[in-house]
Amino acid sequence: MSIKPYIALTILSLLLIPNDINFSRGGIIPEAWAQDDYQRDLLGGITFEGGGGRSPDAAVIIKGAKDTVVGIAAEHYYLEMKYGKQNVKWNLVSQSLLHKQDRHFDLIKIRLVDGSQKEIYFDITEFFGKM
Repeated sequence: MSIKPYIALTILSLLLIPNDINFSRGGIIPEAWAQDDYQRDLLGGITFEGGGGRSPDAAVIIKGAKDTVVGIAAEHYYLEMKYGKQNVKWNLVSQSLLHKQDRHFDLIKIRLVDGSQKEIYFDITEFFGKM
């Protein structure tokens, strides 16, 4: 068996790759770059304060999110740290925006694998509306 056909196939496959694909940043597609950037932001400076999220008065306060996308990623990060992997240990039922006086909240309802539901309030005032 000759190696030449394999080399020819490799060269041919490289020629068939569209010119507009950029393989920089480790071969990650551009849509994933943003997710990587937000994950990096999430790991660098986001803190969770306040209560356990059982009510608006005991909401989990997200601090340090530079914008709404990072803030929402922080909510999901918090839920995964507390309840486990999303779509494995729990599923998102709904997410609602609430306003109380001069504060803004996300109410996230999840269903755990045992069928029980949880409601978690997040105070999103610090990053609400930031782009």
